[in-house]
Amino acid sequence: MNTLSREQLFLRDASAGPAVIPAFGARLILAMAYGLRQVPASERKTILEKGLSELWFLAMIVVRYWADRLPKSEATVMRDGLEPFALGTLAANLKHVAEKLDPFARGSYEASTEVNLAGAGVYFKALVEDVGADTLTKALRFLPLDAAQGKVLREMAPPDGLEAEFKQVMAATPAPPVAKPEARGERYERADLGTRAPVAKAAQPVLPPTPILAVSEKTRSYFASLGWSGDDLERILSGPSGAGGAKT
Repeated sequence: MNTLSREQLFLRDASAGPAVIPAFGARLILAMAYGLRQVPASERKTILEKGLSELWFLAMIVVRYWADRLPKSEATVMRDGLEPFALGTLAANLKHVAEKLDPFARGSYEASTEVNLAGAGVYFKALVEDVGADTLTKALRFLPLDAAQGKVLREMAPPDGLEAEFKQVMAATPAPPVAKPEARGERYERADLGTRAPVAKAAQPVLPPTPILAVSEKTRSYFASLGWSGDDLERILSGPSGAGGAKT
C-alpha cells in the first residue's frame, strides 16, 4: 500500500470500502503518538518495546470495537473487513475500559486535522494512566495473540510510511495545540450561539446599614465607652441628681 495522503488519512466514507480501516487505524496510531509524548519516559519505553507492530494490532482491535458504535453502513464495512482476523471477542473485552477508551476512539475517528489527533492523544494518555503501561502491554503480549498479530500484520499491514510519521510525531517539538475534544452532543449542549451574557464580576460583600441611634442611645453608648455602667450609668443619664456615681 502506498503512503497515505492527508486526504486518505482522514477518510471515513463507507463508499471507499475497506480502505477506511487502515485510515482509521493510522489516525489511532498518530493519536497514540501524541498521547505517548506526554507519559513518563519509563512507561513510554514499556509500551514501545516491540515497536509499531504491537500498537497496530491494538489499533485494529479498537477499530473493531468502535465499528459497533457507528452507523450501519460504516459498521458493516469495518466488521466485514476485519472478519478474517476474529477480533470480535478481543474488542468486546474493551468495554471494561470504555470510560477512557471511548473518548480516544471517538476523537481519532472524527479527526479531520493534526490538531484533532493531538486532542485525541490526550485521551490515550488518560487511558494509559488508567490501565497502566504494564497491564496494557501484558494483555497485548499474551501468548495466544501472537498468531493473530502476525495475521493482521501480513493481511492488514499498516500503511507505508506510518512508522516514520509515528516517530516524527513522537520526536517533534512543540506538539500541535492540544485541545480536549468533546462529543458532538456535549458541544451542542455548550453552544450559546453568541447569546451568552458576559460573566458578571464577583459581587462585593453587602455591609449592613449603619444603625440610626436616638440621641439618648448615643449618650448611653458614649458614657458606656468611658467605663460607666449599671446604676451609676443610669444616675448620670437621669440628670444632676445622678452625680457622684463612680466608674466601674
